[in-house]
Amino acid sequence: MTIARRLYLVLGIMLLLISAELCALLFTINTLSAVRAYVAGEGLWSKAEKDAAYHLEAYGRTRAPKEYQAYRERLRVGFGDQQARLELAKAKPDPSRASEGFLHGGNDLADIPGMISLFQRFGKISYIAQAIADWTAGDALMTRFEALGSQLYAQVRSRKSDAVVAQTLLQIADVNAQMTVIEDHFSATLGEGSRWLTGLVIKILVGAALLVELTGLLLTAAITRRISVRLKAMLHASERVSQGDYSVTLDENRNDEIGRLAASFNKMTQEIERERQRAADAVLASETSLREAQRVAHIGGWEWNFESDAMSWSREVCRLHGAPSDAVEISYARFIHFVHPEDTLRVDQIVRASRWTGKPFVLDYRVLLSDGAVRWLCAEARVERDASDDPFRMLGTTRDITERKRLEFLAQNDPLTNLLNRPALVDRLNRAMIDASRTHGVAALLFLDLDHFKHVNDTLGHAAGDRLLAAVAERLKSRLRSSDTIARHGGDEFLIALTELPHAETAGHVAHSILAALAQPFLIDNEEVSMTASIGISLFPHDGDDPESLIRVADKAMYHAKVHGRNNVRFYSERTHEQAAVELSFDLKALASQESPLAIREGALAPDPSNAGNVLDGLALLAGDVARSICLAVPPALAARRRSR
Repeated sequence: MTIARRLYLVLGIMLLLISAELCALLFTINTLSAVRAYVAGEGLWSKAEKDAAYHLEAYGRTRAPKEYQAYRERLRVGFGDQQARLELAKAKPDPSRASEGFLHGGNDLADIPGMISLFQRFGKISYIAQAIADWTAGDALMTRFEALGSQLYAQVRSRKSDAVVAQTLLQIADVNAQMTVIEDHFSATLGEGSRWLTGLVIKILVGAALLVELTGLLLTAAITRRISVRLKAMLHASERVSQGDYSVTLDENRNDEIGRLAASFNKMTQEIERERQRAADAVLASETSLREAQRVAHIGGWEWNFESDAMSWSREVCRLHGAPSDAVEISYARFIHFVHPEDTLRVDQIVRASRWTGKPFVLDYRVLLSDGAVRWLCAEARVERDASDDPFRMLGTTRDITERKRLEFLAQNDPLTNLLNRPALVDRLNRAMIDASRTHGVAALLFLDLDHFKHVNDTLGHAAGDRLLAAVAERLKSRLRSSDTIARHGGDEFLIALTELPHAETAGHVAHSILAALAQPFLIDNEEVSMTASIGISLFPHDGDDPESLIRVADKAMYHAKVHGRNNVRFYSERTHEQAAVELSFDLKALASQESPLAIREGALAPDPSNAGNVLDGLALLAGDVARSICLAVPPALAARRRSR
């Protein structure tokens, strides 16, 4: 018999014994689970009985029908278990009817098959038989309990005296006490049975485990004794190969598995020797090509030796990191020193993870130059292994990607405020809406427009206006969470996306806190500038299911905030649109009767500067918003609750 067949035989015997052990374990687990289910069912039965007694006693005292109804509801649990017991006691029980009874008794559906099986298989065993007897006695008392309940109900309905009712309540209390004794004995009996079964199974499992172990040891010893000598010879040869001696050979004359393995070992050592030579030639050619590529593409190359912790940098890598040109041999810790402080931990984790896993990486990071400038670099590296397959060095290249990062930033950010631009915000808002849909949460979009910002440009100049916009952006960021998103929409308008809101009203609180922050004066060119804003709010999913819809209705809400005196907040709502249009019609007729000079601008009425006043200014803005939906100062859902009060 070959070694393989001997091993298969051992494996087959072991699997057979283990399968038997697992079957016994599974059977035990199911049985103990069924016992646990009966104990839990007894707890439900006991609680329902105590609750029924409580409500029945309360009914006798208060004569309130609701107490009697509660008593009847609790009584259903006990009669459900009674139905299951009676069905299982039959010669040919109906499992579906027994399951129905257990369900009425409040038992878990997954436990019911095990409970039925335990009753049928072990019903004659002393512990289970005693528990069933207690169960039967409890059902008899439950029937007596129900009869007393019906008697009490009749007495209350016929307005019997308190003394008569009290006598019935005493009988009910006595039955309740008897059931308590039976319940305790039922639980104790099942506990004893569970402990007995557990002890028996543990003995069986321990015996089976010892049998499996002993059989495996004997069979393994019988096989290994015959092949240990030849394996020792192979181990000795392997040790010599690990030391670089590929001239070693093994005896391959025997035509069995070890003989064929020895032949393969000899071929392997010969092939390794040839591969080593080819690898050395390939490394030399690769290094030559790499040096040429660095010269042409202005990309620096580097190497990190793990054993000595020395990093070798090309001159280009030194220049990219702002290091002296002679710093071509540095330690790994010195390299980390050149990395921007905010990127140090991330870079160190990725590089060290690559060292230990052997996986290559591509890593973007920043370096802080001596003049304070920040340079973006991209490092690509791979780990090389020695003949023992142990990692011994890392080879990599580094190139300057500062210009690419600058273009990526400009593509997503506003250059004046460094905030996100509208397309970037739309992308963030899309993701926020997806998260809110998955969690059934609330997201909000705030459309903020600075009030009278044109006055700042006209009086202090556009440069001061730009500095004010940047200051406003910084103040907005200071009032929001890191998970929220701010973007400049254009001009003096900002968009703010709020995510993971506990409820819609939170958006209003945030908006008012922003107004409070903006109310603090700004110092621009040594001048104090006061600034207010109008904010419109739209909610997801109530006001729209895409970013453009939310921006559009938030814009409408913002204009309504302008109409109502500026420096306030409005939520979007369409319900008052018709009423606002009627009011606007009357206001415009009154305004026309005064022959106030108004100019038409972009489809909206703008007040003539020489006659602009708060009233005319508000009417002009309202006229421009006639096609817009009108907004409320509270979220629609909250407004509906207030109207219902």
